[in-house]
Amino acid sequence: MHRKKKIPASFIIAFVISFIVSFSISRLIPKFVPAAARWQGIILFCGGLLLSFIAVAVISLMKKK
Repeated sequence: MHRKKKIPASFIIAFVISFIVSFSISRLIPKFVPAAARWQGIILFCGGLLLSFIAVAVISLMKKK
């Protein structure tokens, strides 16, 4: 039998924080640039993905050392 690998808590925290940051960015940008209001969903989704990938990469590099 193979064991299930547990997802580290730091990865989960990184995902949550990155989506909170991208949510706040997607809410703040249209206030300063009204033309960007129609791209709010794309900013939220892509920003969350990008920030979470960066955070997971940084965490995994820090854990290797």
